[in-house]
Amino acid sequence: MSMPPSMRYTQPPSKLRGCLIAFIVVAAVLLVGIAGAIVLTGPLGKALNGTTAADHTVTFRVTTTAKTVVSYGTAGALLNDTVSADWAKTATVTGKQDVTMVLILDGSAPDTATATCEILVDGKSKAKTTVTGPSATGACAASTK
Repeated sequence: MSMPPSMRYTQPPSKLRGCLIAFIVVAAVLLVGIAGAIVLTGPLGKALNGTTAADHTVTFRVTTTAKTVVSYGTAGALLNDTVSADWAKTATVTGKQDVTMVLILDGSAPDTATATCEILVDGKSKAKTTVTGPSATGACAASTK
């Protein structure tokens, strides 16, 4: 004698099967996330973002005939110095950054006083400006691109 369909025993869904599916989904999401992070932070990602981790030697140079105030550095870290003779500072900058210099000749400098700022990146001149006279102000800006 057979049982009517409404009375047949059906096995409930397995909890193990649901856990296995959840595990596979979570593992796939993690793998995609890790692969994406590797691509974005590796050489390909840096090429896509236009950044490199290369070190650059930046030289800030001033040639002056009178007392001059100099501000120099990157956008995040400017330093100041007062000089009365030719002066240079060298720094190592990592990646693509903007570097800048501002100079101001002293207010009591003679009319013929001059000051020149120059920025060299990896030994190549990238910016140069000359100013003349008391309180004259000049600026140089370059990038390590």
